[in-house]
Amino acid sequence: MGAALPVGAGPALPVASRPVATDSRARRSRLPHTSAGQKAARNRPLTRVVSLHFHRHRTTPRIPIEEFIDTGEFRDALNWPLYTDHSGTAIVDQILQHEHLQAGLDALSARTGLPTLTLPHAKAQFRPPGITYRDLLTPAARKAVEEAYAAEFAYHRYTW
Repeated sequence: MGAALPVGAGPALPVASRPVATDSRARRSRLPHTSAGQKAARNRPLTRVVSLHFHRHRTTPRIPIEEFIDTGEFRDALNWPLYTDHSGTAIVDQILQHEHLQAGLDALSARTGLPTLTLPHAKAQFRPPGITYRDLLTPAARKAVEEAYAAEFAYHRYTW
């Protein structure tokens, strides 16, 4: 493994190929539930926020997404602390992005010799089909999400 990359730095490589801190195994050994050194990062923060809104507010009429943002509840979808330390350095060997999760799981299975996993489409019933973050988020809501999730946007090079 190479040297740690500051958030948003490094070559234009897939996230799974980016080097992480050289002492990540030592730090990981002190943390629960990280022995495999992998983390599946759910897709873009904008998508996670919309999914969380629909999951938490399942019945209609549900609160408007602007109110969900204003209450700060949208911050509950933050993944960044799950795979980084307090300085923003990745503490896992690989981050499998949700957008390419099956391919990442297949590669992980091949590399480790574990059986191939196929994941179900969980919680798909909560969000109306075809609805995306672009359909729901106002410019103000978008700005709030981009600010709250700035580290993830930078590290994973997410864009609107």
